[in-house]
Amino acid sequence: MSTLSLHAKTYYDDPSFDGAGDEHYLDFSGNFSDGAIIYPNYRSTGFTLSSGSMWIQGTPFGGYLHIFVKVVSSPHREEYAGWANAELTLSTDISYWGSVPTGYYGSENWQASLAGTNWKVTRVTV
Repeated sequence: MSTLSLHAKTYYDDPSFDGAGDEHYLDFSGNFSDGAIIYPNYRSTGFTLSSGSMWIQGTPFGGYLHIFVKVVSSPHREEYAGWANAELTLSTDISYWGSVPTGYYGSENWQASLAGTNWKVTRVTV
C-alpha cells in the first residue's frame, strides 16, 4: 500500500480573516496503479469533506494525479458572517516521472472556487 500527503492553503477577500486563510491536508492511501481511484482522508482548519478523489493516469514514463475535493464549511465557521453555507471546491493535476508515490513530481497548481457565500478565493498556495 502506498501513501501520499498533500497540502494547500486558501486565502479570501473577507476582511475578517485579516490575511489568514484555511489549511487543507489530504492524505491518500491505497494501490497507486494506473486507473486507480483513491479517496482522501481530509483535515482542515475550517471545512469538512463532502466528496473527493484522486484518479491516477499512468503513462510509460510516469503519469498524472487528478485530484478533486469538495468541502463544506465547518459548524464553527458560522461565527463569521456569510460563511455558514460555504462550499469550497479544490482541484489540481500533478504530473510525475517514475512511479507513484516515490517518483519525481511536477508542481501542484491548485485551483479553488467558493460557492454559498459572497466572499471569493483570492489565492491558493502549497
